[in-house]
Amino acid sequence: MSNDGWIPGLLAWMMVTTVAVALGGAELIRSLEMMRPLLVATSLGFLAGVFLSKSRFPAWTAHMYAFVYGVFVTGWMFGLEAYPALTPWRERITDMITRQTDWFVALASGTTSRDAALFLIHTTALMWLLAYLAAWFTYRKPRLWLVVIPSGAVLASVVYSYFGSEFVLFQMRLYLALYCLLTLIFIAITYLILRKEGWRANGIRFENQIVGGFFRSSLIVGLVAMLFAWSMPTMAQSGRVGDAVSRV
Repeated sequence: MSNDGWIPGLLAWMMVTTVAVALGGAELIRSLEMMRPLLVATSLGFLAGVFLSKSRFPAWTAHMYAFVYGVFVTGWMFGLEAYPALTPWRERITDMITRQTDWFVALASGTTSRDAALFLIHTTALMWLLAYLAAWFTYRKPRLWLVVIPSGAVLASVVYSYFGSEFVLFQMRLYLALYCLLTLIFIAITYLILRKEGWRANGIRFENQIVGGFFRSSLIVGLVAMLFAWSMPTMAQSGRVGDAVSRV
């Protein structure tokens, strides 16, 4: 991408971070703190994706490096959260391997594992993967929908499967609305930057400030659309609006 490539990158990072915040705040595991591991894994995964996507490594070599980094960060964050501070790291690593092995055995035998702490490992690894892929498909091989859909699917599943307090549910919906807004701006800005590269290659002149103006326009349109969608339930309850719609 051109010099404006940091804008889609920032938006993509904000999108996956929104998913991490939603997962961390959904109270899925009450015995362990989830927010910090998820945020750290997301930020480091995205950073690794940026550097590896801009490197000269072939795709599979870059993915192998990302896998090794992801395993290290996931184990590191779980080791910090799930064990007392004075526990030797050798014992932590051994216990993590044992827990994961037992989970695979239970999965292969068709039984269920009741080790809730493993959910933190898997969720942290998932956020690393989503963040890495978001950076990869933003910079190395721009594929807008491969940035948007995986993280959006995880966020939507968390929001629509959450059963808890009304306040937390309201927060989950706000995260989903924010993700939709960021997605709209991300798609618009990325499309414009890719078009700019084509214009530049064909010698077509354009203003350098076009990205900033397009960003503001996309933000305004997205906010208006969100406010309209948010007000739809209230409008549906209005007698006048209902009569007008029925007449149409």
